[in-house]
Amino acid sequence: MEKTLISVEVIPIPDVGNRQKDKRKRCVFCGNLASHEAIFKVEGASVVERYCSVCVKGLK
Repeated sequence: MEKTLISVEVIPIPDVGNRQKDKRKRCVFCGNLASHEAIFKVEGASVVERYCSVCVKGLK
């Protein structure tokens, strides 16, 4: 299965109040809070994966 990178975008990080649950997404590699969203083309479909600022540097 070949994965082709289409684009990488920065995810805006909202302020989370004390009463709200933290629903921010996590990095697919390390589990830290995601700050970037990458879109890949895989076998005719688009796949969205989220990465932290460290792991996004390793994308091709």
